[in-house]
Amino acid sequence: MRRADAFAVSLCVILALLQTMEPVKAEGKYTIVGPGTIHSHRDYNVAVAVHQTKEPVTLKVGITGPS
Repeated sequence: MRRADAFAVSLCVILALLQTMEPVKAEGKYTIVGPGTIHSHRDYNVAVAVHQTKEPVTLKVGITGPS
């Protein structure tokens, strides 16, 4: 078998394997609820809910920007 033919066969096998794998589908949604105003030196409480997920989720929530 020539080198070009071996490469073509290998490429076809790899493409066939890639098509059989299910792609990752990130379908989860989230909701964040909090006050509309941020006051200096006060706690800012929010509620976060994650919907339509099949596995546990870890979230990191923060506020960034000029103070």
